[in-house]
Amino acid sequence: MTASPVTPAARALYSSSGVVLIEDGPLVVVADRKLVGPAVAAFVVGMVWVIAVGGMTAAAAVGDLPLHPLVAILAPSVVLLPLLAVFVRALQAARRRPLQELAVSAVFDRAAGVLLDPTGRPIAPLTHVRVGRRIQIGSSSPALVARMPDRTMVLARPSPFAGGMGDLDRALAAAIGQPAQ
Repeated sequence: MTASPVTPAARALYSSSGVVLIEDGPLVVVADRKLVGPAVAAFVVGMVWVIAVGGMTAAAAVGDLPLHPLVAILAPSVVLLPLLAVFVRALQAARRRPLQELAVSAVFDRAAGVLLDPTGRPIAPLTHVRVGRRIQIGSSSPALVARMPDRTMVLARPSPFAGGMGDLDRALAAAIGQPAQ
């Protein structure tokens, strides 16, 4: 399964933070729109713009900066707002990408009762797989994982900058017929 297992007839079951659960017949596919990079970049550029405009406007207003307050607003805007627009456009383009073009992290084949890796190799029977959340070191957002008796597989690392986990774990568990945890 080197090509995407997702066909044009597939439908998105749930999406959060760029992670999409796709149902395509008996398959439930966990795929990623790759929103985290552009979302973090847009957030950082936006915050730098707010700080720069606020700081320069305040300094110009009290006389510490020999500029008119309008110039203090426009100067950082000329540089940072076009950069912010580039990242926002990248986010919009990623959200419009067709489901069959997304990066697949795992495939749950309900008909065969098996969890497959992105290349189509069997990993474990679904009866031995439990999906849930796991705390990520260095992040405030949990990871979506598939727990098996011998290992844990990270399916997705949602970012709070792109929307967070939401109910991704519950939606996946319901889609593959597992009880909610």
